[in-house]
Amino acid sequence: MKQKILISVVCGIALVLQGCGGGGGGSSTTATTSTSGTAEGFWQGTSSTGYGVAAVVLENAETWGFYYSGSTTAGVFNGTSNGTGSTFSASGTDFNFISRTATSGTLSGTVVSGSSINATVSDGSTLSLTYDSSYSTPATLSAIAGNYTGWGVSKSTPSQSVVFTVSSAGAISGSVTNCSVSGSITPRSSGKNVYNVSTTFSGSGCALGNGVTTTGVATLSSLNGLNRLIVMTLNSAKTDGYIVNGYTAGTPSGIATVPAQTAVINWVKAANTQIFNVYTSNNCLGTYNSVKTNGTSQSALFEGSIRPYYTTTSTLKFTNCTPATTSGSEQSYSDSNYIPYGYVITSGTPSNNAYYGVYSTTPNIPTSLTAGASGTIGTVNRYTSSSKAVSAGRSVVTYTSTAETSTTLLLNLVSTVYDASNTLSSTEIDTYRITTGGVATLIGVQITYPNGIVVYMR
Repeated sequence: MKQKILISVVCGIALVLQGCGGGGGGSSTTATTSTSGTAEGFWQGTSSTGYGVAAVVLENAETWGFYYSGSTTAGVFNGTSNGTGSTFSASGTDFNFISRTATSGTLSGTVVSGSSINATVSDGSTLSLTYDSSYSTPATLSAIAGNYTGWGVSKSTPSQSVVFTVSSAGAISGSVTNCSVSGSITPRSSGKNVYNVSTTFSGSGCALGNGVTTTGVATLSSLNGLNRLIVMTLNSAKTDGYIVNGYTAGTPSGIATVPAQTAVINWVKAANTQIFNVYTSNNCLGTYNSVKTNGTSQSALFEGSIRPYYTTTSTLKFTNCTPATTSGSEQSYSDSNYIPYGYVITSGTPSNNAYYGVYSTTPNIPTSLTAGASGTIGTVNRYTSSSKAVSAGRSVVTYTSTAETSTTLLLNLVSTVYDASNTLSSTEIDTYRITTGGVATLIGVQITYPNGIVVYMR
């Protein structure tokens, strides 16, 4: 659905996310003689870098949390926090899923017990958090038992679809592609709404490796009758972690089932203009602007037939990165039912970005979509020109979905691009909000390159 132009020519792009948190090298091994004081509890809010933040400070000062934008989790932090009267301090490690790094940091500021935390991170960014009283609801195995679907992500790998079960006795069993998961989850003895977790991963597709055991915590919340379980764990060396965002399986009332195919068709038909902020791993900041025409207003010959198409013109501008500007234009063709068929990138600056792409078969776009669904859309064969004499590689398009509200669902389209020698060129995740009325809105883009450079647009 989103245009394919420009991205490969940008100078090293990735999300700037230094500082959302104090986390630290400590996990469940934090000394039990430590206390969190006035900082104990669930905390939610924002950072000055523009990301949402959710954290839990436990009774023994151990601190876990994550930061995010829309449906994208950007990282996890772990460490220790302390509130002494109105004084707040924290230290720990930030596991950044965008830049694929782990960095140490500290925070200092003020705390009002059961009300607010305001702190400055050692990199200069700030946090503003408010207390969530659900922390005081005791965790129970009966509340958490169930079947879950969702996604998991680590510092070293992109997000993966996850399916798992928590038994009434607290046993965890689940699977990711080419990976099985087993473990246990138990309520903490503190009597708060937090669980201790231990998981072991087995198989060739496991994000942290075959046989790795992780430990950490989990929290449970409810939205419109749907349980949401967030699990945050680290490996024993505390060099990488795995976060799982799972929802109870099935389609409970209050959670959207959306007409995905209709939403794609409506996207093809509609004109729109989109502007994103761009953040980079080498501190580049910029804006991305794209203008898309109506897909029903024009048609042209493509692959032997007259087909509807829309044109997208895009410009990416930086204030502190070279090249300062890149631009391009693309024509995206559909079949007579307005299902995507192929595209032609007609121009670009720099000019090393032209491709002719065609789906090998009609894209497999699900008619309807519920939370936790995943699958393959199809493969786009790419060429250097319309003659298709010289291959430029291929793009494999898959999807995952997560719950959001009673009227919206988040669809992640994942495009894994390979060059003509079958070497990975990039992995792009486009996140769309889809309504029950069949309207799709692109809300974020993340592009990862093999050299570690990551583009994040929102």
